[in-house]
Amino acid sequence: MAKVKVITRHAVANYGSLLQTYATQHVIEKLGHEVEIINYVPREEQSWRQAFVRYHIRGVSQRNPLYKLVFLLSQMINYGFSYRMFKRFRKRFSIKEGALYSTPAELKSNPPRADIYVTGSDQVWGNIGTQPYDPAFFLHFAPAEKRCIAYSASFGTTQPDIDPATLVKMMNKYSAINVREMSAKQILNDCGFTNVNHVLDPTFLLSRDEWQAIAAKPLKMAPYILVYQLHSGDAFEEYAESVSKRLGLPIVRLSCSMNSVMQKGKFVYMCSPNTLLRYFMDAQLVLTDSFHATAFSLILNKNFVTLSPGKTSTRIKSILDAFGLGDRLLDDLGRFSWLDQDIDFDHVNEALAQLREQSVSHLAKSLQGVAESSPESPARAQELYSVTHG
Repeated sequence: MAKVKVITRHAVANYGSLLQTYATQHVIEKLGHEVEIINYVPREEQSWRQAFVRYHIRGVSQRNPLYKLVFLLSQMINYGFSYRMFKRFRKRFSIKEGALYSTPAELKSNPPRADIYVTGSDQVWGNIGTQPYDPAFFLHFAPAEKRCIAYSASFGTTQPDIDPATLVKMMNKYSAINVREMSAKQILNDCGFTNVNHVLDPTFLLSRDEWQAIAAKPLKMAPYILVYQLHSGDAFEEYAESVSKRLGLPIVRLSCSMNSVMQKGKFVYMCSPNTLLRYFMDAQLVLTDSFHATAFSLILNKNFVTLSPGKTSTRIKSILDAFGLGDRLLDDLGRFSWLDQDIDFDHVNEALAQLREQSVSHLAKSLQGVAESSPESPARAQELYSVTHG
């Protein structure tokens, strides 16, 4: 049994982040290892401070003073509440966390002890808050003699904001790299890395029965359309209303933001992850722009359509293409033909079983230190990069 420490974005107020963390820990434990999540939460993502990140990203500084004040106060209240709620969720889900680290420097000066260090899933290699990337998620703190691997890590885009030379330097310590998107594999292959595998998001590694086992009791509700929307926009709202009218079904809207309270449908604010799973299980249809909502629709065999979130749609396209369901990702919000097309979930389940087996195998071998790809050492990536890029 190895002592494994995993760093991932586990503490943001996002159900997908929490549930993929739970799945990562659960699967590694099933493989026979002792697991703990490195409790790294950048200071700007702690509690109400996240409001200032959103202020920066949304360009609110260009608005009038009253708008800026109302925006900040409302967001500070929302993030402060959601941060505490999700912290309780993590405890309830038995997610094991160590001492709190707030900066990369703190991790570097006093790294948690482990036999193996793992960069976990989600968009850990892309923009983090107000920064283009965070060195902590590249395991910059791990002792040189320790094994470092990545499982289902993502850049979140096809063009990361990291120059190739810097990327090569940061990736050289990984003995095994398992990424969530084919685009990420291509990025790293182009940099000379040969120890890269394409794997599933951790949420897919648990079966439908395993997720159902921790879900809340069935809801006593009439059939409904479940809306899980991460990116605000009138086009999504109008499309959801059109689908609702065509099917004659009401909307139930799940959100971690009070901003959704004025939108159409029954508003459910900050429900527990167990209840969220039940809302998915009992839904007639799921409308979303979220990767993990798409993932759970597939796992739980729910009819769904995903509205493209724009530049971050790469991760959604990657998983839908794997199941031959690329037409369930919509760029054209005038298209409703999918309403008359049933998803072949027998095919989805068969493909998922095979991909799950492959992904768990890659993770197990990575943790054991079994080489899978080319015998070339990742340390040669700098040399290969120099040759191929002059």
